[in-house]
Amino acid sequence: MRKGIALLCFLFCIGSLVGCVSSTKSTGDNQKDDIVEKVSGVTNLDKFEKFLVHVKNGQSDKVRIVHYTDEGDPIFQTLDYDGMNINYTFDDSNDKFGSTHKGKKSDVCRGILKEESKESVNYKLSECQKNLEYINYFLVKVPNE
Repeated sequence: MRKGIALLCFLFCIGSLVGCVSSTKSTGDNQKDDIVEKVSGVTNLDKFEKFLVHVKNGQSDKVRIVHYTDEGDPIFQTLDYDGMNINYTFDDSNDKFGSTHKGKKSDVCRGILKEESKESVNYKLSECQKNLEYINYFLVKVPNE
């Protein structure tokens, strides 16, 4: 009887761990490779800066930016530069409180615009073919130090 209860508890613990691992993989969240923007700031900004240099020099590169909503839901932006164009994918399908138009959307853009203010430097995509209404072309806000 005790062995049965111990086995049941063990299986429950294993099931809980598997559930945690599966939910992390379902969002594709890989914080050490992604550029992550939260309310507290941006991490892995060096990867974005390197991407900007590669775009400027015509070198292929790919990055993913993950924004988190106030509720903690991830919104993914994938930038895949082929040496000429930035193939852009915007995915807000995990945003529980997002609009009715949420899901994966894509566009092809020619550049990245840098807008400077007293408080921050903002980056957004420019010269996009579709300029879709339900897609966010804003990329990263970097606070001035």
